[in-house]
Amino acid sequence: MLSPSFLIVCAIITATFLSAVRPAAGADEAITNDQPKTAYLAAYFTEKKGRNGQEDSELYYAIARDGFRFADAVNHGRPVLAATVSDKLTRDPMILRDPDGRSFHLIATVSWKGRSLVLFDSKDLVHWTNERLVQIAPTIADMTWAPELRWDPETRQYFAYWTSSVNKTWDTAAIWYATSTDLKTFSQPKVLMREAKGCLDADIIHAQGKWHMVYRYVGIWMRTADRAFGPYENPVKILDLDVEGPFMFPVNGTTNQWGLVFDYFGGNQGRWGLAISSDFTHWTLATHKDWPYYTPDVFLPPGVRHGSVLPITDREAGRILKAFGSTPFDYEGHKLG
Repeated sequence: MLSPSFLIVCAIITATFLSAVRPAAGADEAITNDQPKTAYLAAYFTEKKGRNGQEDSELYYAIARDGFRFADAVNHGRPVLAATVSDKLTRDPMILRDPDGRSFHLIATVSWKGRSLVLFDSKDLVHWTNERLVQIAPTIADMTWAPELRWDPETRQYFAYWTSSVNKTWDTAAIWYATSTDLKTFSQPKVLMREAKGCLDADIIHAQGKWHMVYRYVGIWMRTADRAFGPYENPVKILDLDVEGPFMFPVNGTTNQWGLVFDYFGGNQGRWGLAISSDFTHWTLATHKDWPYYTPDVFLPPGVRHGSVLPITDREAGRILKAFGSTPFDYEGHKLG
């Protein structure tokens, strides 16, 4: 029989080894935890009228288990969640995998006007709890649009960022941010980045030793920073397209490729584009530049609008599909089966 002291020593050695190999909280999104990501979860809203009778109001899912073919319309193309606070919108949804690797946070636009956004938490991407309305924008803000959430490992705190204009003047629209340690109370808002005229829809990701910000400003632009809270400098137009809602994510199975989805809004509502890059400067379109945009290798269910993409494990994908079911679609938007 092994002695208790020997077992204690073994436990200490094992714990030390595991802490050494476990990725640090806030590491690049591709290695947030040590489980391989083999699928993608798209979270988005649509122009359909939902359960509360409003457009743009609810959360939809689609899953890709074969490259970028988001063929599984989760819950058979019906919403999986709706906000119940403020104006009850769940627009521009973004899901953050917590640095603990085991929980998730959903942030979304909840109203066309005002100072608030909505937040939820989940342990499984199926059940969303702790819905809360967070008043976060400055008192003079006209709106709180397209909020997103990231974790900063340097300061060990979350930061939310969003678009607000002030005093009903669009040219003042800028990217604001506030920090939090518990996602319940937030710091006073500050401007994170502004252009000469109004800009919107920022997305930020940490990779290759830099913070990268993409945003809409007569096309899609990129800026970089050494720290999460800037300054974000060296603006470069990376996509000369009339699109909005850019969102970056790591490409599964690689360590140096990144995807960028964006929303074709206006007359061609309801489709995303996709570009791929290995350096955040040069982006290659994986979808067509013109309608109908999709290819047999890159497509989503009909009606998608501004949202986000989360790399997920095979187990996570299976759990979502088991809970909600799905309807398969092809790249032309036809239901299969």
